[in-house]
Amino acid sequence: MTEFSAGYQTGTVLDPDRTNWDGTGPRPISWSLWYPSETSSATEKQLIGPPGRPYFDNGLINSVGDVSKGKVAYPLILMSHGTGGSAPAMGWFGRRMAEAGYFVLGANHHGNTSLEPYRPEGFLCSWERSRDLSRLADDILVNPAFADRIDRGRIFAAGHSLGGHTVLACAGATYSNDQFLSWLGDQPDLDGPREFPDLGKHVGPLMANSQPFREAMSRHGKSYHDPRFKAVFAMAPAPTVRGFTDRSLVGVRTPVHIQTGAADQECPADTCTHWLGSKNPDFQIEILEGDVGHYVYLSLATEHAREDLPQISIDPPSVDRDTIHTHAATAAHRFFSATV
Repeated sequence: MTEFSAGYQTGTVLDPDRTNWDGTGPRPISWSLWYPSETSSATEKQLIGPPGRPYFDNGLINSVGDVSKGKVAYPLILMSHGTGGSAPAMGWFGRRMAEAGYFVLGANHHGNTSLEPYRPEGFLCSWERSRDLSRLADDILVNPAFADRIDRGRIFAAGHSLGGHTVLACAGATYSNDQFLSWLGDQPDLDGPREFPDLGKHVGPLMANSQPFREAMSRHGKSYHDPRFKAVFAMAPAPTVRGFTDRSLVGVRTPVHIQTGAADQECPADTCTHWLGSKNPDFQIEILEGDVGHYVYLSLATEHAREDLPQISIDPPSVDRDTIHTHAATAAHRFFSATV
């Protein structure tokens, strides 16, 4: 798949239609962008994490190179990270897809990303994430540095875990919080995510004291379908997909490919992926057999990560994370290429 070097830039977009969680200004959406650059451009290893103690290795990128002149315009992928994660921690996907000739624009979802202090609002209001991707698409399509190099007829979305939920919402799946909570009540082993194990206890105080949270809650249940996204690739979509209504899932016409590891304990295939497939037989379902778990979709872990974050960094001996990354990126490239 390697045709180009992967360029890399970062920035922030402000959404004036929504406030930040403090209510003191517009909602910030910081972003990471990987793009096709010249293969002769200088590269350096992209290491992610604390200074002097990086946790993830994304491979070689070029942070100064221009967009390659190899093609007039390139397809665009909007990317959504998992709950509590970040776009850079999915840099394996961004880099590989850029090397294959895609722009990959990853959102860091306000209050739900490791690049900011965690906020319970960011974990509770998952629907705000889909708007983040649409807002980033709006911005890059008028950005003078990139707008003319993007093929507007080939815009896609990809996400991992809660990011998988996010891109399915962009495809037209509509979320019902009541439906999800009803399902969750029958799952005694499921609590809040590891970052907020008591997440439900924050709802009452936030409803009483936070105007931004009340406004966000009023937007729940709406459709966040973005018809510009011609296909979506969801990796290990989160249990929150159980809040998607049957009617909306049946009505999804955007091509969808869902890929999940057979040994995923965070987002079990039967609970999430196969359930989605049962609602819409047009969804392409791919289960990676063997011991492939949930966190294999994070970037390659360093020794520091294996020491400090073993639960998300150490895979079973039979699983090679780099091989899974290559397979997933190849599958996404094949899927996107076939849908437009």
